[in-house]
Amino acid sequence: MDIGGTSDPYVKVWLMHKDKRVEKKKTVTMKRCLNPIFNESFPFDVPAHVLRETTIIITVMDKDRLSRNDVIGKNLAYSKAVLHVNYADAQAQTGVLQR
Repeated sequence: MDIGGTSDPYVKVWLMHKDKRVEKKKTVTMKRCLNPIFNESFPFDVPAHVLRETTIIITVMDKDRLSRNDVIGKNLAYSKAVLHVNYADAQAQTGVLQR
């Protein structure tokens, strides 16, 4: 929270593979907002054979102009809970449909 009692939140989404950062995406920053609603989606292109080793880290940040951005909250999501697999594409690429 800033000195004026407001916050400039945004969300950072990291795609991780075996504890290594693969790709990062960010939302827009909501200026002076204490109850933001982020209605954005981020597609990640993840091959079916690495889904089990894939994790997503979702971090809500407060953007600061004069100092380092602050972490407001953080969540770890495993691929089973978050990632959507297009099974038709997986079957076309591998010839086998696995769930």
